[in-house]
Amino acid sequence: MQRLTTDDAESIFGGLNLFFAKDNEVWIRGGGPDPDYQDCTLTDWINRAAAAQGIELDADDPESMGDIMYDCLQYGADATEGILALLHAAAVQAAEMRSRLASIENILGDKYTLDHVRNLIQVDGRTRWVHCDTQMPEPGVRVLVCCGDFVCEAYCDINGYFHRIPQEKLPGEDSLYPITHWMPLPDPPKQEE
Repeated sequence: MQRLTTDDAESIFGGLNLFFAKDNEVWIRGGGPDPDYQDCTLTDWINRAAAAQGIELDADDPESMGDIMYDCLQYGADATEGILALLHAAAVQAAEMRSRLASIENILGDKYTLDHVRNLIQVDGRTRWVHCDTQMPEPGVRVLVCCGDFVCEAYCDINGYFHRIPQEKLPGEDSLYPITHWMPLPDPPKQEE
């Protein structure tokens, strides 16, 4: 797959990159006034759109614009201020999601496959500690367990007790250091052919 985040205005994915974050501010690609249609800040764009409707917002930075737009949400779709506030919120969220996606794509690289993404998700799911109060592993399945600062391989029996491998019962709930967390064992390394 190709990257979805790009700064290339000619890219087929340009529409997905209309809103972006730069210098701690949301920008709109090509949102500036004609004839140039340069990139502009969301604050500038909202101020110009409001002025075109005869509304003076008096916001010159993202924080004050955010405060004003939050207040304007109360007007809803029946007033221009409410519509501008909803557009503002959507643009901020789109820029935030684009930033998050760009971070993920920076980890994945320029070209990646769905199988690569699936493998990363599976590995991530297998490397998270699960609190024993939330869920217990399937009986008989080997897992890693955490007892205080001690981590070892164990399995859970049908009564909910953990046993260390080789057979040795581990401390229960009344112990000074009961087992609090577990996680699935990682897959063994794949041998290169």
